Amino acid sequence: MAGLKGTKPQETFQGLIKTIDNQEVSGEVQLSDGNGNALPLVVSSTHVKVNGESLTSYTHNQTASSDTWVITHNMGKRPSVTVVNSAGQSVIGSVTYNSINQLTVEFKNPFKGKAYLN
Repeated sequence: MAGLKGTKPQETFQGLIKTIDNQEVSGEVQLSDGNGNALPLVVSSTHVKVNGESLTSYTHNQTASSDTWVITHNMGKRPSVTVVNSAGQSVIGSVTYNSINQLTVEFKNPFKGKAYLN
């Protein structure tokens, strides 16, 4: 883990997420912020946390047209949500947080697209 010293945490963790994708991972390691300060990093199959803050993101691909999208993201938090239609245009919907691992987004008209959660 010595190669992580002095690296921006978000960039490092995004690389780590790509490295561990589709593998069951858990554990705890200590990282330095480059100034000698320890950064606790907790990695699990659903979360990456630094100082208790989740850094993971989730992309939902809505392949069937619908005006109600129920998204199970398993992020353990209430993430921000950005929705785009299949043409890549932003769409505004009403977000309801069903739990810390699931949300529902409702729209005026049905469509296909993606929801980006972070």
